[in-house]
Amino acid sequence: MDIQFVCEVLGTAAFSVSGALTAVKHKMDIFGVVVLGIVTALGGGLLRDIILNISPPNLFANTLYLSIAAVSALVVFFILAKTRNLAVFITGKIFNWLLNVTDAIGLGMFTVIGVNIAVEAHQGYQPVFYIFLGMLTGVGGGVIRDILAGTIPKILNKHIYAVASLAGAVLYYYAQLFIESDGIIFIAAGAVIVIRILADYYCWNLPKVQ
Repeated sequence: MDIQFVCEVLGTAAFSVSGALTAVKHKMDIFGVVVLGIVTALGGGLLRDIILNISPPNLFANTLYLSIAAVSALVVFFILAKTRNLAVFITGKIFNWLLNVTDAIGLGMFTVIGVNIAVEAHQGYQPVFYIFLGMLTGVGGGVIRDILAGTIPKILNKHIYAVASLAGAVLYYYAQLFIESDGIIFIAAGAVIVIRILADYYCWNLPKVQ
């Protein structure tokens, strides 16, 4: 099975779950849960494809990912709808842990996928082009999710969010130039995931004006 396809499926499902959990947290209805799940999972890829002039964008060319995102969001909705003491679950550490972990997985997977697709689509550009598109693919859906949920996007104030994606994009871009192995996809994605989880656990932040 193609390694990139596996990463796309994992990233789509993970990001959709994080979007659906955010929607539930903000007390949205079933339609809002599905919409937030889909835009979180596929929004970054859509922005990337527009910049790369890929027509139609992968979101519409292959509806498998749209289906995965919608089903994942619906699963979250119906599981939580049947869970007793939902208020306790939503405000508890389990909910926040699940939200952060799924968000980190989606961020890691889509960051490296974004770099990979950009490299395959266009050759001869400056490295910053591929690295930027990798980061955009990783954080784009989350930005749209946060805006629709009425919160400040995580890339502006969350514990090392966009920086984690940037680090993974840089690592993957330069690694794939010298190492011909599909394993570097998981290594780079894993680096993003680890950075995000550690940053959330230890409350690492970039400097702010107090």
